Amino acid sequence: MKKNKVMRFASVVLVMTLLSTCMVGGTFAKYTTQSEVEDDARVAYWGWGKAAAIEFDMFDSEYKNDGDVVTVKSEDGDNVVAPGTKKSATFAFAYTNNTNDAIEAPEVDYTFSVDFEVVGETTEWDKNANFVWTLDGNDYQTVALLKAAVLNLAGESDGSKDYKAGALPTGFGVGTDHDIGWKWIYSEDAAGDVADTALGNMDPLDNVSFTITITATQID
Repeated sequence: MKKNKVMRFASVVLVMTLLSTCMVGGTFAKYTTQSEVEDDARVAYWGWGKAAAIEFDMFDSEYKNDGDVVTVKSEDGDNVVAPGTKKSATFAFAYTNNTNDAIEAPEVDYTFSVDFEVVGETTEWDKNANFVWTLDGNDYQTVALLKAAVLNLAGESDGSKDYKAGALPTGFGVGTDHDIGWKWIYSEDAAGDVADTALGNMDPLDNVSFTITITATQID
């Protein structure tokens, strides 16, 4: 009799144990799915402006001959030009590479434009064959021709061109500069003397001012 009670008690304990095991198993067994995404970014490089500079000094108030003697000197300190003189200047709008990442051009689309403003009267200068404007080794008889050549440095004749990301203008870039100037050739004939003298005796005297503006603007 006592043995049967023990057996029944053991059976009950076994059943409770199995039920407990099932409950525990039901608590911890489950489906699980996990997904993780990550992204990063940096600012797109521009490059213009870090070393973009224009140095423009085409004229002087005095000039020296080959013997380093001053032969032309302005009385009022104004810049002047005269027969037998010449000068050139360098201007640049250089692109600066991002050396850390080796980025060699803007990473955005942009418009690159060159403007050349001329103020003053140059009609008689343009007529004088002894006076020549220069740009990068080329001669131009008139200011209009010089202006056209400067505007074309942007890559289009109107002085403005759109460039895609990763491209640099045809006339500007890393280490690119341009030489602009003039030369008034000392006359070797009577006709030239007459033309030169007429310019020097005008009242008022002709004068001209040049302004070069170079702009890079991101395209929206």
